[in-house]
Amino acid sequence: MLSDILGAPEPHFSHNLRNWERLSGGNSHDVRLTSDIVHGRRKVVQQLGLDVDDTTAKELYFALRHRAAETNLQLEKRLAITGEDTPQDVAKKIVTFIDSLTLNRDVWVVKHACIKQLLKKQPPKKTLKALGLRSIDSVLKRGSGYELLTIAYHTEPAEWTNKVHGCFKKLNSTDFQAVKSQIFIVDKNRAEKLRKGGFNSHRIIIPNFETGTVMLLPSPRRFPQDTLAMTLAILQTLYEARVYSAYFRLRSVKPDFGEYFCDAILNGLRGNIKEHEIGWKVLQRYFAQNPQSFANVEQPHLQHEDVDVELPIETLAREFADSHMPFWADAAYIFVADDDEPVSMHLLDVVTNASNQRQHTEGSTDYVQQRVWEELSHRYMQNPAFLKDVMSRIDFEDEDIV
Repeated sequence: MLSDILGAPEPHFSHNLRNWERLSGGNSHDVRLTSDIVHGRRKVVQQLGLDVDDTTAKELYFALRHRAAETNLQLEKRLAITGEDTPQDVAKKIVTFIDSLTLNRDVWVVKHACIKQLLKKQPPKKTLKALGLRSIDSVLKRGSGYELLTIAYHTEPAEWTNKVHGCFKKLNSTDFQAVKSQIFIVDKNRAEKLRKGGFNSHRIIIPNFETGTVMLLPSPRRFPQDTLAMTLAILQTLYEARVYSAYFRLRSVKPDFGEYFCDAILNGLRGNIKEHEIGWKVLQRYFAQNPQSFANVEQPHLQHEDVDVELPIETLAREFADSHMPFWADAAYIFVADDDEPVSMHLLDVVTNASNQRQHTEGSTDYVQQRVWEELSHRYMQNPAFLKDVMSRIDFEDEDIV
């Protein structure tokens, strides 16, 4: 069941788990997790008012979508969003709401001054032309280099992007600073100019982890459960920005820091679920939940507050204890895999499926997959020997801390 949802090939996955069991003292964490998932599934089905013993994967899929629609209405009511609001109106109300949350948004990213210098050295000419602008100097005086860089990534040719990344490889820790992550909303007129000028991203939420920013490009029209979908997507991006930020801090003392930084930007953080790699994403969240374990690796350049992260559903469950949010928080790593029809109960998967009007056989399982992998890994990491082995493989090879 676990190998199916993780997309892990057999018998390699079972062999890997046997090694984990041996290293951690044989506590059968995989069996216990499977049991918890089965129990959690029964609980979720009951809470949805369905028959535990006679509910198909398809019935569960649409019941979850119905519950998500109700959750979306709860959120719209709280944010004063109505059917008369335009996509731009919705975006502004969501950002205002997120700005009001008690949420750590501190990130350690490339200094704004460095980005401005880079853009002056490598002017994004196609982007400036699309926006009807002439001078890079006047643009940077009036606007944000962070926002312009994000737009240029999706407008300029690959040659320009390669030159920018070449500059990134030469950066060191003095080129970084601690700031609060920012959210930019592209207004309707500018969005139209960009699309006509060759802007090649169809995403609504566009992250830029090197600057810790989130660019919001509202869709031309409203779509099902858009309030809940965009709120979760923005919170998820802010969460990931802090994960990347902590990794940058971790690597900042390395002589080839710029190479590590650029590799993370281009290829993402290490940790391939299908290859059974416990990467930095999993380890950071474990440290966030287990400060006593992090004490063994804490360094002057990396404090526990830097790795402290909270999942979007946990944030909303904390803010809306009287809503459906606690239900979704409890179901975050629960899924059904009957008859080769995997159904995720993770709210981000459910909302993604609803917003894109996907059939139950085509539903997303990306987020529940990540949560199951985290849950499985975290249970084994409770064993000191196993945790030591994990840390020796990730980012602490050259440091005497384990």
